[in-house]
Amino acid sequence: MKMGAIGTVTYVDNDQIVAFGHPFLKKGSINYFMHNAYIFTVVNNLSSSFKLGSIGAEVGKITQDRGAGISGQYKYLAPGIPVTINVRDTDTDTAMTKRVKIIEDDELTPVLAATTVYNTVNKTIDRTGGGTATLSYTIRSSNGRDKDITRHNMYYSEENINRLYLFKYSFHLAFVSSSS
Repeated sequence: MKMGAIGTVTYVDNDQIVAFGHPFLKKGSINYFMHNAYIFTVVNNLSSSFKLGSIGAEVGKITQDRGAGISGQYKYLAPGIPVTINVRDTDTDTAMTKRVKIIEDDELTPVLAATTVYNTVNKTIDRTGGGTATLSYTIRSSNGRDKDITRHNMYYSEENINRLYLFKYSFHLAFVSSSS
């Protein structure tokens, strides 16, 4: 799963790029992933034309998001946060493991992590409806295993366990990330 924005590279100077000609989120200094893209077509419109494309391979990092556009470095990758998600449906004994890298961002990291978990759970259990979910996660510290944070919770919903699961997981991530 890749989520992103596609835009035009405006200027290249060796491994430095300037792109978009407008801000992405106008967050200033950032450390986002830069991917190449395949453009299928340009949809022309007098008020707002846009490109229809597909995000490709990671090729660098975006380091600035300012009013005039974004800039970054080609060939130097952003570290991101490595996330491993293991899901097992005890009804069908189906298991799925996903490994992703998520950008480091106070606002976006919890949402992207929760969306990735939700997507993995949905694909694994392949149904909607009530149920019970057990959630365990560990946030590993780069300062040693004694600084790791581990949580373990169980949830139940009569209506749709997937939506409850997403909400609770997002809440926990937001709580943990804001308390560090």
